[in-house]
Amino acid sequence: LEDVHPFALLDDDDGAVRMNLPGTSKAALFATWPVEEKLEDVDSQLAEQELLQQFVREHRHNVVKLVAVPDGCRRTTWLLEHIRQMLVEINFLCVELAGECNAATCPRMIASKDWEFLCAAHEKPQECCAMDYMLHTLSGFTALLNSNDVFPDRLNVPDKNVKYFMSICRRLYRIFAHAHYHHAEIFDAFERRTSLCKRFVHFVSTHQLMNQRMFTPPIKFNTTMTPAATVTTTETSDNGTTSSGGSASGDAS
Repeated sequence: LEDVHPFALLDDDDGAVRMNLPGTSKAALFATWPVEEKLEDVDSQLAEQELLQQFVREHRHNVVKLVAVPDGCRRTTWLLEHIRQMLVEINFLCVELAGECNAATCPRMIASKDWEFLCAAHEKPQECCAMDYMLHTLSGFTALLNSNDVFPDRLNVPDKNVKYFMSICRRLYRIFAHAHYHHAEIFDAFERRTSLCKRFVHFVSTHQLMNQRMFTPPIKFNTTMTPAATVTTTETSDNGTTSSGGSASGDAS
């Protein structure tokens, strides 16, 4: 046992090590982890999170499989874990956008030439540069989802809390829209690798967290971008938003 890392002893009956040991290369991350397809097979206190993250690693372009609620999982818990996971991944998109999206290049949070969104992270919604809007939005929603007052139990999310998911998703869509319309090269490359925006659109549509008029402005995916199914949206007005050069309130209306 002298040559065995102590963490390597923490395995299950199948002998699979469920830890990425110190020094593990990026290519070998999760290589020793078993691939479970059912919630009941995941032996973890946060089984829903672990199963979802495994699905993202193994089936990232299969958006239908990713958003479907697994057998034995409460729908509201699956929605919470999905949004938590997407917040993490949208942060990665923002990191890539940071190279060209800043206060000088994108002084306002706009999506196409017709839509501008105000930042609701302030006492009164106000203009922010696009990057600040995105970071304020992600930080605010991360704090909300980690609030013990609002979500005291990740495994038993009450149905009434779905209202928070709807507000979150409506504003997260604007981040994708800005990236799509104003940083298309970065957006397309990121989408080819992750299908994150397609997953998001399929997720909110399947679980009725956004209706079609909220996909403003619309994002039309290139069918050659990823193997995932194509999702198109139509543009109509939404409460709290205005088109044709107008500004849009960033509140939860």
